Amino acid sequence: MSQSFYKWCRIFSGEIVGSLLVGIMVGWMTFGLFYISIDAFSLDYALVTNVVIACTTIVAVLVHLSGLNEQEKIRRWELRKAIIFDLLASLSTLVRLNEEMEELNYRLNSVQSDEDVAEMPAVRVLLKNASSNWKLSQVEMENLVDNVLSVYKPIFSAATISSIDQFKNNRNELKRRSRQDWVEYEDLMADERTILLSLRDHLFDFVEKESGLN
Repeated sequence: MSQSFYKWCRIFSGEIVGSLLVGIMVGWMTFGLFYISIDAFSLDYALVTNVVIACTTIVAVLVHLSGLNEQEKIRRWELRKAIIFDLLASLSTLVRLNEEMEELNYRLNSVQSDEDVAEMPAVRVLLKNASSNWKLSQVEMENLVDNVLSVYKPIFSAATISSIDQFKNNRNELKRRSRQDWVEYEDLMADERTILLSLRDHLFDFVEKESGLN
């Protein structure tokens, strides 16, 4: 019970309501000091002094808890940022290779002149290299995703884990579709790009929120 209350206080002290409460406490301190300074005012000065001391103590505790809350956020971000940035880099690489492969495949299937025919051997080499890099990047990205879901899951929010899990399921479905003869190459590439960009956008939002830069 005490741990839950302590955690609640730390969260509360970092919110707007906590800041408002600090303002109220400061107002009470000012109020007490003002009346203490008036000799003619018939008020129990000992009581006012005790109130001021109590309010000051509350403010100090709130400031301390707010600082602890901020330190915890920083530690959590430090733990997660390398994992997230590695995953973002892998996703961005796959998006780039996806676009490159789609463009090269289009060029291979859009020969219209002798010049285009002459370029085909070079285009095939470029497509082969891009495809090879794409396969390697796929393995790297899948390892990163599996690590997040199986190892680092406790340090990420439920929304982020859900997005990554959905991403993995969507990719598995895409692999299943890719084994069907009737599926168009262009459709597969477009769907893969949509899946990649969806997770990347979510992680961009995560970084913007958790890094504390905004």
